Amino acid sequence: MLDINGVDVTKDFIDETSNYYYLKDYETIQNLIINKKLLVSYKQIIPEKDYNSDSQIMSIKTQTAKKTFYHNEWDLKHKLKKEWTTTLTGKYSYNFNTRRIVSASSPTISFNTNFGAAFVPNINNIRTNYSLSSSGTRLTFTGSYNMNATLGIPIGNYGVGYPIHFGNFRDVFDI
Repeated sequence: MLDINGVDVTKDFIDETSNYYYLKDYETIQNLIINKKLLVSYKQIIPEKDYNSDSQIMSIKTQTAKKTFYHNEWDLKHKLKKEWTTTLTGKYSYNFNTRRIVSASSPTISFNTNFGAAFVPNINNIRTNYSLSSSGTRLTFTGSYNMNATLGIPIGNYGVGYPIHFGNFRDVFDI
């Protein structure tokens, strides 16, 4: 968990919210995340399986890295708030002996949107990329996109097809 300045505040957040968690007061926890503009995410590193005996001897290994990001955002007109998650998934190979990354490929990005039956999510301008340092010690995966939605049913003064824009988003993580 990172604050708006990129500082890891996980321990402080756990200390502050433990009582709310035990009381099952998840709304207060969510409001703290929103009010403090915290970045909630988690990362997984998944080693690839070796399928032949020669690979045991080889020093190059491949891994898959995934990081999921939680978003809870107002639309640009500050009328509607929706939440979604994005998951960046990238593969890279590294030299097991030197612990240096030797190659990587652009990540994929997936979306989990539960906007409700009245809204149709529309995600566009999706771009993914990676950056590998020349030393092989740092790999950065990046995904960016525009999050939009349209109304599937009329709500108040807004008719079917009313466009809702949440803005541009960029999710990044390092290996």
